Amino acid sequence: MKKKSILNVKIGQVIRKRRKKQGMTIEKLAEESRVNEKHLGEIERGLITITLPTLLKLEKGFGYEKPGTISNDEEILELYENLFTHVDDNDKNEK
Repeated sequence: MKKKSILNVKIGQVIRKRRKKQGMTIEKLAEESRVNEKHLGEIERGLITITLPTLLKLEKGFGYEKPGTISNDEEILELYENLFTHVDDNDKNEK
């Protein structure tokens, strides 16, 4: 079993919390955002790293009219910053 990144888990928790707050099922959010349902489930469970384009698709699925509602959220920005710092550090260590 693949080890989950704590940052992926936290980002997934934010997505799930927002989805449930809006009373949406995972199927409905996947449909509205045009993101594969299985892929969305993996994101919410922290199994994979969400890309910025997918995050922007989810914003549309949530019905946010102003782009950047989620991707500019302080909590998400901090998690992404930590994620990419961690990735950069790992890349440097592998060389």
